[in-house]
Amino acid sequence: MRGTAHHHVRAGLLCALFVLAVVPAFGAAGDIDAKLSRLEALARHQPAQAESELQQFSLDVPLDAHTRLRIELIRLLIADSQYRPDDVLALSDRIEKAVVDDGDASARALIAHARAGAYYQLGRSDEAFRAVDQEIVQARSSRQDDPMAQALLDRARFLMKRGDFEQACASIADAGRHVRSDQTAAEVAFSNALLAKAIGDAALALRSYQNAYDKFHAVGDRTGEADSQAGAGAALRNLGRSADAVAPLQQAITAYIEVGDREGEAIARNELALSQADTGHPESALAANAEAIRGLAQVHSPLKFAQAQVDRAQLLLQIKRAGEALPLIDHTRPVALPSDDLQLQVRFHSVAAQVLAALGRYREAFDEGVLEQRAQQMRTDQLVARQLAAQRGRLESEVLTRENSLLRSETEASQRALEQARRATRLEGTAIGLGALLLLLGGYAFWRQRVLLGRIARMAETDPLTGVSNRRQVFELGQRLMTRCRQDGRPYAMLLLDLDGFKQINDQFGHAAGDAALRTVTQELRRHLRPGDQLGRYGGEEFAVILPGADATEAKVVAERLRAAVAAAHPDWAPNAAPLTLSGGIAFATSERSDFSQLLVRADQALYRAKNAGRNRIEVAPA
Repeated sequence: MRGTAHHHVRAGLLCALFVLAVVPAFGAAGDIDAKLSRLEALARHQPAQAESELQQFSLDVPLDAHTRLRIELIRLLIADSQYRPDDVLALSDRIEKAVVDDGDASARALIAHARAGAYYQLGRSDEAFRAVDQEIVQARSSRQDDPMAQALLDRARFLMKRGDFEQACASIADAGRHVRSDQTAAEVAFSNALLAKAIGDAALALRSYQNAYDKFHAVGDRTGEADSQAGAGAALRNLGRSADAVAPLQQAITAYIEVGDREGEAIARNELALSQADTGHPESALAANAEAIRGLAQVHSPLKFAQAQVDRAQLLLQIKRAGEALPLIDHTRPVALPSDDLQLQVRFHSVAAQVLAALGRYREAFDEGVLEQRAQQMRTDQLVARQLAAQRGRLESEVLTRENSLLRSETEASQRALEQARRATRLEGTAIGLGALLLLLGGYAFWRQRVLLGRIARMAETDPLTGVSNRRQVFELGQRLMTRCRQDGRPYAMLLLDLDGFKQINDQFGHAAGDAALRTVTQELRRHLRPGDQLGRYGGEEFAVILPGADATEAKVVAERLRAAVAAAHPDWAPNAAPLTLSGGIAFATSERSDFSQLLVRADQALYRAKNAGRNRIEVAPA
């Protein structure tokens, strides 16, 4: 789905409009105020209906300057929700001076928020980022939490666009600490879904979209419901559950039509077409894709339009109409290839290779296949880097939260102790005693703070289940060794290990048995490592081992020793449990390679070769 939560009309920012509602609530003036308040809420959930009612309202009611300003702000919200960037910019230019003169920071934050989304849709990234910075300034001036949360979510969206997933993750977490309303909580959940989608975690994206849908449904936000359903449908298809994806996509299309979001409707129709094709309904898929292309042609979304055309070429190829597919490939090439969307590039080269092969143009098809493999490798590296960055951002945010909470508690305790000391000193009249007590308390507080910070640092580096290094610490150790390897040429190896058939333990014996198995495996691995080797839990049932100073021969010996040790371990985690085995992949650092994530990718590829070759074996990545 679209990579933005922007077009939901924000509950926090709507406070700007409610602040403007200062008309005395009696008589006709009170009726006008109530009607405007209703339209403001309606603009958030059903902008098409709000637009129709607002037009009639403007004809029926005498308008003073204050009422006209409120109406213009409602029109701005409707245009923002319906993805009409040109109208958003025109409206915001028209009312900006009046809002500034009014002096309400929340309303100014609303205008900056709407302008940021409009610039983003029009591809004017630098102006969009400046508008987000202005939105944060105005939201901070308003001293309201929900506008600040929304500004941080907008900042996270643009950070994701720029590829800074560490800061984006931290910004979303920061927004969550400012949430006060149910609407803003829903948007935080939706932003988490966008982040999961961007880092390639379809399962997490599905759960997050479903969570966001429940929250949007609770506040009656139809646009949010539509986006969440469309995102869930796309995630289901990516997980190979195309049949399950049809229902949420159809519900999303119905909601998009209801709120008047033509782009959202078109994108959802294209996802529906792909799901229908996957489930054996090519003709229905072609019809849905044709409607999607017609819809995208009416909005400013060149990349989505190109993607829909590439998807149509794939659908035509499935029903043996490759001749009709080729012009679509030629037409989309100038748009798809210069873009920074690696997923679109992979898709384009894959379909182009298949179309050319079907037409007998095998040399060109081979060239497209080579380009597809190259783009896929870049996409894999990109997703790994994004996942690692998001993990760092999440961990840093958690550590910061713990540090703030602990330090706040320590400070409060120290202040209470100092106040008690002052009272005791006043009663006793002994200044020397007060000084000594202050010194003691200060020394204790300093010592206690050092102990807590050390504990926090260890928590941030350690996997709580197994007690070994966590993913973040593995990455940091590996990057340091990579730097040392580049400086002095000293070799080291990276070993990724994955337990074979581990899911069966959880399914058959429960997660408690799975946890016990992981602890047993960790003990065996630790027992058979060399001094100085670093073991970490990389995620789930996957472990990473860093082998400093190990050449190819020594790394293979260590890896085989670990494999044999796990295979020989007694399965004490459950009655009648079978022994576990593991598969592994080895990659070696070189002085030419500077990015540890590339080494991880190579080790992971070797691991998958071991899995595909029958499991319970070790494979080495080629030099």
